[in-house]
Amino acid sequence: FLQDVDRARYLWRSLVSAMHNRGPDNAFVLFGWAIFLAAHHEEDWDDVMELVRRARIADRGGSDPRPRHFLLAELGFYRQAALQLQDGASWHAYALCRQFVYDDIVNTEDAYVRAVEAAPHDAWIVE
Repeated sequence: FLQDVDRARYLWRSLVSAMHNRGPDNAFVLFGWAIFLAAHHEEDWDDVMELVRRARIADRGGSDPRPRHFLLAELGFYRQAALQLQDGASWHAYALCRQFVYDDIVNTEDAYVRAVEAAPHDAWIVE
């Protein structure tokens, strides 16, 4: 990522605000906001997990238990950023995506390990 955290925060806050104004909960917005907040340690873990809970409910409406709304973001952005950049922040974001969206313990753990290997002295990742 060429990170501009302040601009990203503004974007996510704008999306969350628009979602609240228009309703109902949007899984893509909630998952993305939760990943951003967790990656940058900007919110308590319980609050982040409440966003994840709401996103899962919004995403898995009806009888289909599979996550739907974040699939393209996961494949097209998070995974590719991690594979191409091979930096700790990208692997960390991908790990959070796998954990929050898919509850995928095996691939989540692998991505967290890769994040720590890529940035062993980054306190945000190691924590």
